[in-house]
Amino acid sequence: MEILKEQYKYYNFLKITKKEFKAYVEVQKSGLTNMFDVKKVEELSGLSKEKIIKIMTEYRHLNK
Repeated sequence: MEILKEQYKYYNFLKITKKEFKAYVEVQKSGLTNMFDVKKVEELSGLSKEKIIKIMTEYRHLNK
């Protein structure tokens, strides 16, 4: 349980730039992969696993 709290704190402080969000959305729109295939999204977007997970969990907020 303590590990999950630490991970949550880490993701909370992770910042996503507009450029990074756009890279994620470009992969999404391309239809080349299932967006839950994080390894493939990493390859196609150049984003880290942590940033991809942050975008996935905060997508609605970041999309505004």
